[in-house]
Amino acid sequence: MTRPVLILGDSHADALKGALAAGGSAICAGAEAFRLAKIKNGKPFGDLSLDKALARVRALPRDALVICAIGGNQHQSFGLVQHQRRFDFMLPGTPLLEGEGEIVPFNALRALFEQSLGRDLNMAQAIREAAPGDVLQLSAPPPKADEAFMLRHLDTMFRDMGVDEIGFSAPALRLKLWRLQLLVSRELYGKIGVELLPNPPATLTADGFLAPDFYGADATHANAAYGREVLAQIEVRRQQAPTVATQARRN
Repeated sequence: MTRPVLILGDSHADALKGALAAGGSAICAGAEAFRLAKIKNGKPFGDLSLDKALARVRALPRDALVICAIGGNQHQSFGLVQHQRRFDFMLPGTPLLEGEGEIVPFNALRALFEQSLGRDLNMAQAIREAAPGDVLQLSAPPPKADEAFMLRHLDTMFRDMGVDEIGFSAPALRLKLWRLQLLVSRELYGKIGVELLPNPPATLTADGFLAPDFYGADATHANAAYGREVLAQIEVRRQQAPTVATQARRN
């Protein structure tokens, strides 16, 4: 019998919802995707409250696969718009950028991401505790390199931050911040028993940015084509046996 797949998350879940609506169910048959309800700018968004989502999770069979697409835009909030004081930081395996200003200690930025991921981790932990089977968190899509595209499709929040006057941060810095977020996320989610699913390789450029074919219609999100690639990853994972941890929870 095919393992059920339930996808729950915030705005990045829309790429998977769009993919399923556009025929992605042929890739990952029977998968369901829901956006968690929240209030943003005074308006309600989403399909399910967290309580209702947890009730669905608890009702799943033990071999079900729960996919979280919770949060993910922290690196964009921190680094999309050029900071008033230009900065860089040391990231293992990545060189410093030329002429990017003062060096912020790695541990200071790491602590910032750890703090900012707190809400996401709390939600993922609630899902982990409710789920009888495996739970995975999607890696946030990487930044976009095409600044002209981003300017044409910019969210109000970033315009309010003054991007039209001060511009975007250097692309390489934005990429480093995304990589730092993945590093911190992998460690923190791992501690609560949630595995971080990597980005689909086909969606990335040679230097690690989101490939243009997978741009969503704003500055930070991916589209349904990206969602299809993620669904293909999920389907591969679904065909695998549940993890040892899941099997232990069955006994």
